[in-house]
Amino acid sequence: MIAAPKSVDADLIARSRASQLADLLQRIDGADIALMGPDRAARDWCAADDFHDLDLWVSRATAHVVDGALTHLGAVRLDHGAREPRLQHRQWWLPGRDRGAIVDVTVGDLRVGPIQLCDEGSITTSVGVTVPSSEDGPTGPRFTGRAAIADLLVRPLLRGRVPEAGRLDEARTAWQTLTAAERGRTADAFAAGLGRRLTSNVVDILEGVEANGALPRRARLRLTVASLRPSALRSTWAARDEIIGADLGPFGLPARGALVAFVGTDGSGKTTLTERLELELDRLGYEVDREYLGMARSNLPGLATLRRLVRGTDEAALAPRADNTTTTNPP
Repeated sequence: MIAAPKSVDADLIARSRASQLADLLQRIDGADIALMGPDRAARDWCAADDFHDLDLWVSRATAHVVDGALTHLGAVRLDHGAREPRLQHRQWWLPGRDRGAIVDVTVGDLRVGPIQLCDEGSITTSVGVTVPSSEDGPTGPRFTGRAAIADLLVRPLLRGRVPEAGRLDEARTAWQTLTAAERGRTADAFAAGLGRRLTSNVVDILEGVEANGALPRRARLRLTVASLRPSALRSTWAARDEIIGADLGPFGLPARGALVAFVGTDGSGKTTLTERLELELDRLGYEVDREYLGMARSNLPGLATLRRLVRGTDEAALAPRADNTTTTNPP
């Protein structure tokens, strides 16, 4: 099961997210860091009781400082993305007073897949950490200039969505702070990955033009083309779920959460492990469904399981259909 290292003081992981974030920011104060996303992102993370991510950027030279601070707080590393030429990132699970949380740490350049939006040397940030007395959550350094525009506007477009109004306003504010020469260099940097036409659309949005609903589809197409170039193909295959979202379950149906499988011979401890995992996740507030899928035909999922996967519940599966008939057969 996921748990904090035994050497970590229990008091460290029994605090609110706001307290944890304040401690983290104070421990890494002086490192090259920035809280990513819109201005409210840190406050939303502190207030959330779900899988809400906290996105943090750190320079390569000071990444070890963030790693050490998160480890001290009882965080456990879940993933380490280090494939070139792609985003370098580290994902951590941080246990807390209520429900655990995810901290995503971007290291170095800002990228989406193989498309580089802002190299580390061009990233600028604000300075200072403010810790309010309330539970609203602390604030820390933020991106400025080109990095802010890449984070607030371009990354969402490449991921298939138009940013919400507040996020767009912050991107436009960052654009207005640049000189004419800096705007030209920013557009040139984006064009290297996005192409001139898409970059022109991005600049129009920054100048106040309403975002076209078709723009995210064009941006995703650009990302797909870049991902299939010979120079990026190997890393694309290794990280293919980053290009095509893994949002479908094993039956090709929309799914949420994670699917965990324990495989082993009879008596190897599968049931014991799954029961312990289920108890721990339940304690943390997560919903868990457990099924036994053995090799023998009698152990395969029953009709109730299939009905629930396809229609949500057994009751829905057995409910009268439009033709006023009822079925007891699986879909």
